[in-house]
Amino acid sequence: MRPFESAILYAQAAVRTALSLKQQGFRPDIMIGHNAWGETLYLKDAFPDIPLLSYFEFFYRPQGLDVGFDPEFPAEIDRRC
Repeated sequence: MRPFESAILYAQAAVRTALSLKQQGFRPDIMIGHNAWGETLYLKDAFPDIPLLSYFEFFYRPQGLDVGFDPEFPAEIDRRC
């Protein structure tokens, strides 16, 4: 759960910064970010009408990529989840 907690903390810091910028009159044309660490998670809460473009570097699947790729070591259900 630590990676998820870290992502939430990063997201909270990013939205606080976005809200501060909004309060100063800043209005972006578009928001662009890498979603892996969580920073883009709450940006639409600050600027709901601004387009958000997220870079999805990797799509997780329960079989064949980072989990369950080696037939010698099959992934049990807990590992796949």
